[in-house]
Amino acid sequence: MTDNDKRLYVDACIPLSLIFSQYPQFPKCQKLMGDVQKKGIHCFIIKPVKSDIESVFNTSVNSAKNVLRRLMGHLPIAKGVAPREMLEKTTVKSIDIAIIEHFFETEYHNAGQDQIAKDLITSIESWVIQRLEEKLASENEVLLINFLVDLNKEQIDFYSKWDTQKLIIENKLNCKEDATDYNQEDLTIVKNLRIPGKVLDKDKQALATLYRIVKNNNTKIVYASTDYSIVLAKSLIEPNLGFLVSDPLYAVQKL
Repeated sequence: MTDNDKRLYVDACIPLSLIFSQYPQFPKCQKLMGDVQKKGIHCFIIKPVKSDIESVFNTSVNSAKNVLRRLMGHLPIAKGVAPREMLEKTTVKSIDIAIIEHFFETEYHNAGQDQIAKDLITSIESWVIQRLEEKLASENEVLLINFLVDLNKEQIDFYSKWDTQKLIIENKLNCKEDATDYNQEDLTIVKNLRIPGKVLDKDKQALATLYRIVKNNNTKIVYASTDYSIVLAKSLIEPNLGFLVSDPLYAVQKL
């Protein structure tokens, strides 16, 4: 079997961890990215994984945009401002940072177990406070309406950095799409394995797709994932589906 017959496939959690700097997986995913660059190999992305990446990325960034919109609506209310005439005369001072602090505490709490959302909320909070303190450094107060207008203008640049980061990570991972489709029989085989733990439908579809790739080609596959429901089930997956499953720390070495 030549190097061309060996392929590294990655789960959605790996590029997402790198895009959003998600700990504790981030260092492992960074190592995999470095290994990929050293070896000059591709990270193959199958359809279910591609769909998962796009869904999580778009949902997370759009949720973050909504947080900023809610803040922009919350500040005038918290300041007791309703009519536009009053809004144009109302100022923001250092003491009003407490309003912003309380707002983000509530948003963070409401994010529940969504760690990506929490990290984005923290990033937005830091950005907003930095912008306000920059404006207050030269003045004791700023007009609320001017601050809101500036935030609205600057948010485009703020959010575009995530699109840029996504492209950078995809390039560094040397991502290449594999358009292979699984069939119902493939999915049934995966479901019949009865993998313990929380294995979602999208994960079963990914495993079924990889099984189909193995069946179609004489290819050695290593599937890298930080999802331990998948990694710890390798004793079931590997002999029955015909490909290796690996923590990203060891994935390239297993090729």
